[in-house]
Amino acid sequence: MRRAVKALAIAFFATVGLFLILFVMFVVGIVLEMRRMQAGDYPLADSSEAMIDGRKIRLERYAVHPFLAEYKRILTVVDTTGAEVKTELDLDTGGAGRLALCRDAQRRIVMTDRFGSYRLAASGEAIPVSTATAIELLPNGSTRPIMQPDPEPECLDAIGAFDRDENGDYGFQAGS
Repeated sequence: MRRAVKALAIAFFATVGLFLILFVMFVVGIVLEMRRMQAGDYPLADSSEAMIDGRKIRLERYAVHPFLAEYKRILTVVDTTGAEVKTELDLDTGGAGRLALCRDAQRRIVMTDRFGSYRLAASGEAIPVSTATAIELLPNGSTRPIMQPDPEPECLDAIGAFDRDENGDYGFQAGS
């Protein structure tokens, strides 16, 4: 009987010790992960490319939170000469955000997601379409507009979208 009690006590303390070691390793891992992310060292979650009008358009998403699906998004455009322009898009706070690409009436590429729209400049830079209005309050109490919102781009020709496919993989989906 004593041997059984002694064996159970050893097994119990070994289990508790192993649990404590694993718990400490978990906490240390979380602390190190949070420090790395606070320093801006985000791991690449995925990278997708599309060839449009002779230019390579790449969207890279970096995980900015260890548990939530939040992504820093970098759009890189490489033109036919090999010149590369990178633009940081707004943070995707919802995970797997759809970024639809289309052409407007001037045949420019417009990118739209749930956060807003961007126009792709000839240089390759993604320029946000302004939705803000700013006014100045004059001394007599009247107001004067300082900044007007850009007109909402009208998509005439769908190109595709960076989005999840039917298998749940994130990438460029032509024509969607």
